[in-house]
Amino acid sequence: MIRRSLTAFIHHVKGPDQFGPVAAILINQLDSTLRQYAECSTTDQTDVPLDVQLCRVLEVVVVPCSVRQGSRLTRKQLKHPSSWNRLTLLVDSQLEQLFNLLPLLPLKLTTSDEQLRSALLRFTTALYTASDMALWLGSGRRFLQRSWDEAASESLEKGREFVAADVEMQSSTSSEQQQPNALFQAGNIYTSFTFPFHASLVELSWGGWKLVALPLVLKHTLPLFTKVDQERVVGQISRFILAFLAALKRSKKLSPSEVDIVWRERLEKWCIDKISARMEDDEFTEERVSKVMFSCQSESDPV
Repeated sequence: MIRRSLTAFIHHVKGPDQFGPVAAILINQLDSTLRQYAECSTTDQTDVPLDVQLCRVLEVVVVPCSVRQGSRLTRKQLKHPSSWNRLTLLVDSQLEQLFNLLPLLPLKLTTSDEQLRSALLRFTTALYTASDMALWLGSGRRFLQRSWDEAASESLEKGREFVAADVEMQSSTSSEQQQPNALFQAGNIYTSFTFPFHASLVELSWGGWKLVALPLVLKHTLPLFTKVDQERVVGQISRFILAFLAALKRSKKLSPSEVDIVWRERLEKWCIDKISARMEDDEFTEERVSKVMFSCQSESDPV
């Protein structure tokens, strides 16, 4: 009901001056909920769990960010503090206030927080598409960088836990059976937020992709390939990374002319190694190799 009322109100008002007071209430509520979520445990006894509260607030705040492309949120403006003083103050826009809250967003979520994860994706995607280059180059770039850094940190931490557990395992067979799932869980932020968030920005033709997001993608993908190889993963996580890059290629957001020769050569070597490893499998017959090669040659602009 609240979201529908906000949507109708946004369509009714003429600009951010009329909607500004309502947006200020929503931003303050989001700020308060995020700080409470960061300071308290989600298991604390409350009438409504903190993760549910945060999910609800995000679902509400996403409305002014997405409806009419966020045009009802204020931009930077000059404000006279008093009638007798000619000095002016530069007031932060409401979009900038929302970007300043990005460091408080939780990215390390459990598998039971699927609704909160979806709300985070919708909120961040709507916020980025409603803003401009000035915000993308500052707080926007830092949040994108954080999504990669925290994913890598979580992957390293979970990987160490898996190695410690693997040492305790007496049976090598059971260890091999658990390895792909453990490493797939280690890349939780990669697969649940970082890759889907970037893919959403691509699908919506976000204006800051080439200048802001693409350099971070190129910077972090190949070290990720190296880490995956070192951990001997040939399963889900590797396919997810490659599928992500393939989606960028199909959307024309990643082309050979936009990447340096070192990146292309390392990606080519990684793919060849994977194909060679698959060819050693009995199920990967010569006929299937021919089909793969033929489909690659049919591409008009291969990577």
